[in-house]
Amino acid sequence: MMSIQDFDYRIFDSLVDKNVYFALYRFPGQQELHFILQNDNNAVSLNTFSGLNGKSGFVIAPFHISKNNPLILIQPDVVLKGENSIFEYLSNEKFGKTVKNQVNISNQPSASTIEQYSSKFDIFHSALKDGRFQKLVLSRTFDYERIHSLSLGSIFKKACETYPFNFIFLCNTPETGTWIGISPELLISEENGNCKTVALAGTKDMKTEEWDEKNRNEQQIVVDY
Repeated sequence: MMSIQDFDYRIFDSLVDKNVYFALYRFPGQQELHFILQNDNNAVSLNTFSGLNGKSGFVIAPFHISKNNPLILIQPDVVLKGENSIFEYLSNEKFGKTVKNQVNISNQPSASTIEQYSSKFDIFHSALKDGRFQKLVLSRTFDYERIHSLSLGSIFKKACETYPFNFIFLCNTPETGTWIGISPELLISEENGNCKTVALAGTKDMKTEEWDEKNRNEQQIVVDY
């Protein structure tokens, strides 16, 4: 059995480099890690959420599912819990490189420059001013060349240490590329056939007891939606 000081999270970088289908995640308020790995290279690509009925695994879904941007399901051929089990398995397995090419993010839409962002901001502002929408969120993107010393596995570990009450994940497929994320939001949970979700919006200082009107309105928009 491996001891805690032997856990080197850079081992997950090798899975990314070999383009293996896998997902590593940790639930909010828990310490136990969860790991799912798909053995073959046959992607489960779906065009609707209803296609998930009867299936299990780790779901990677875009905001808008389309033919060019389908929902991808990482099949749970290997399911492990806890650092000891995960690292012991990975240290004893040899993974070949997936033949499929990694997704090319340079072809994706971007708003990384001031000019691109300003143009899209004007469109958003006009739509809000005209009353067509109550709330819009315009995100910026930044494209960087990944330096060799950057370890996604180590970033995942640091995130778990820094954000104990958030859902944290690291996943990879040839179709979607590599994603790492942190979220305080519960999308959906199920227990004994009962499902629940949480509407979460707005921002406030944890030291402040009351929510202001702006953030109450933002929360209500999400609740109504």
